[in-house]
Amino acid sequence: MRTATDSRTGNTRDRKSYEEPYVDGSAVRKARARADTWQMEEPRKIPSHEVRKNQEKARYMSPGYMMLLLAALCLTAFLLIGHVRLMAELTARTQAVTKLTVAVNDLKIQNDENYNQIVSGIDLGEIKRVAIGELGMVFPGEGQVVLYADVKRDYFRKLSGTGE
Repeated sequence: MRTATDSRTGNTRDRKSYEEPYVDGSAVRKARARADTWQMEEPRKIPSHEVRKNQEKARYMSPGYMMLLLAALCLTAFLLIGHVRLMAELTARTQAVTKLTVAVNDLKIQNDENYNQIVSGIDLGEIKRVAIGELGMVFPGEGQVVLYADVKRDYFRKLSGTGE
């Protein structure tokens, strides 16, 4: 910027120099708004003494307060790390339970297939023929069947003779 002196008053003032060359004509080639002409700065408010005092208090933290914040931060970090570990363990156990459930279901299916194969291979008529003809089995008579009322157990022990 160049300074110019007013011949009438003798005051110096800044004269703006433009970097662009002069273009003949009335049409604007590129319109550019200057930021300093459109935006006016608001005057800064000077804060009162109490406001400055409160701002300084807010900026200052005592060592005790810092220790409290540090302890809270450490506790929070400890709890978060524990939570993440528990979630990982829960996920691992859930996956293990899922694998075991699949294995149990596979074993049940295999067991049912083996049972059906065994049952389909048994000829009850042949078993009856061998038991009666070759082994001498006879059907029980009227007084030979003894019924027991207690059916909670699967077996009975013979403690004395049969009464023959």
